[in-house]
Amino acid sequence: MGAMSHGLSFLSRAPIQTTMVVCVGRPIAPPVLPSSSRNSGRRALVQNPFKQSIVLRCSRAYSAMVSNNADTYEEATTFDQDVWGDFFINYEPKPLQRSEQWMMEKANKLKEDVRTRLQTCNDLVERMHLVDAIQRLGIDHLFKKDLCSILRIINGSEFPSSNLHDVATRFRLLREHGFWVSSDAFNKFRGSDGRWSKDLYEHVELSYVRDRPVGNYVWSYLLFHEEGLALTRMITVKIIGLIIILDDTYDSHATIEECRKLNEAIQRWDESAIHLLPDYLKKFYCKILNIFKEFEDQVAVNEKYRVSYAKKEFQNLSTYYLEEAEWSHQDYKPSFKEQVELSTMSSTVPLLTVSAMLGSGETVTNEAFQWAAHQPSGVIACARIMRFMNDIAAFKV
Repeated sequence: MGAMSHGLSFLSRAPIQTTMVVCVGRPIAPPVLPSSSRNSGRRALVQNPFKQSIVLRCSRAYSAMVSNNADTYEEATTFDQDVWGDFFINYEPKPLQRSEQWMMEKANKLKEDVRTRLQTCNDLVERMHLVDAIQRLGIDHLFKKDLCSILRIINGSEFPSSNLHDVATRFRLLREHGFWVSSDAFNKFRGSDGRWSKDLYEHVELSYVRDRPVGNYVWSYLLFHEEGLALTRMITVKIIGLIIILDDTYDSHATIEECRKLNEAIQRWDESAIHLLPDYLKKFYCKILNIFKEFEDQVAVNEKYRVSYAKKEFQNLSTYYLEEAEWSHQDYKPSFKEQVELSTMSSTVPLLTVSAMLGSGETVTNEAFQWAAHQPSGVIACARIMRFMNDIAAFKV
């Protein structure tokens, strides 16, 4: 392989081109040995003539470049002036209205007031929030001993508050300062369906699927973090859970015949189709039907029609997955255009777009669902970006 293919021009027999200065916009510095090896560098160069030759050639090339291209060198080292100019150098502040001594006394008085409040406050929760406020103001270094003492008291005392914000603040503060606090403190805030993902994976009894409850929740929360979108987050988490199971079934476990039967059952969308499936997929199929039925029960009466849009997109996704499975089974090599067209639709973006709108309340109209269901250019663009990013990340050279 030629040396130039690595971009190392000084290994080439060809002379170094001075036009590199114009392209890069700054002069090429002469080679300098690292400071830690400068004293020993001479011995190394003598022992290694090849390295010596490289350094000499680089030095000569640099000298020739500077001498022959003085104008270019001067132009390349011209920088824009500082936007601030001499403003701060020549700035003369106005005389202080108060003396420096007065300000020092005032600061000390305020510090004593804060310290007194920390020591005299009898409410444990209030003292904890004082510690948190002082940290957030960036003045905790002024009260280090007081804060450490209060945190030890908080850690050794029974916490009186059952408020989630208070419990979370206590957990964070103590963990930040090296106190061990069990995450069991949050168990009482879990609802009856707080272990939904565990229930899903244990119910369907499919050991081959990826168990990603934390990732599912993070995806959902990052997309819909607003307080009023709790239902949207819950629906999105469940949809992602079903997508993962469906994808793993089509992609890595089911035979082609089982894939066809699963898609047929999903297209029929009826419990009577369960006989089409192998035994290990029957619980999963029933779970799909039940979850979408839950969605209908959780939205308002005049919003139940929305679930049909999500159901249709789930059926479409199953069809796309089956087509990919057929390609693999037939050892079919699609063209790039065919691959992009199918993989864009199987990226799950069309399904997630519609599903995320289920719990959006009255702000989303039926016309909006019709628009999203017809795969507008915005949805397709997002799907392609997601597909390309996923494929790039998963590609192995």
